[in-house]
Amino acid sequence: MSELSGKDIVLIRKKMKSATSVSIWLLIILIIVNIISIMKISDYQIPWVVLMNVIAVICIFAYYKNANRKYDKDLKSNEKMGIKKTVQKKEYKSKHQPSHLMLNSKVFSLIFPESGRKDLIDEKWILVIDDIKYLIDKTSYNLIKKGDPIELFYTMHSNTYLGLKF
Repeated sequence: MSELSGKDIVLIRKKMKSATSVSIWLLIILIIVNIISIMKISDYQIPWVVLMNVIAVICIFAYYKNANRKYDKDLKSNEKMGIKKTVQKKEYKSKHQPSHLMLNSKVFSLIFPESGRKDLIDEKWILVIDDIKYLIDKTSYNLIKKGDPIELFYTMHSNTYLGLKF
């Protein structure tokens, strides 16, 4: 067991953002529905609309808290666990992405000669450990060999993958 680094905390908070954004969108939808329904309801229906809104807000808040519960525990415990594994194999994938078709046209290159053709190459360096693929950077990929021992780091409660050490 070791403490979470600043990079680990940032990663956990990014995971928390999805529940936050879903909750915000649900509240926005609730507000829009209320604005539309206020124009159409009569006075005797107002208590029921208020009650339904209170219930909806409580449900949205409960969703938010439940979705982030494990991440909150991770941040409070400030610990990560390391699991020792062995590299099964290494994979390298390269995908060629041609530039936009308009950049290849002769007319476009005459108008904008400095633009030129700029193809993109999407490269991925992958380690396979226990039949699970992990993306890593190029320098780590070049240093690690098949069969090398490594340590994978996860959070204690949400079991979020944080990184590896070799």
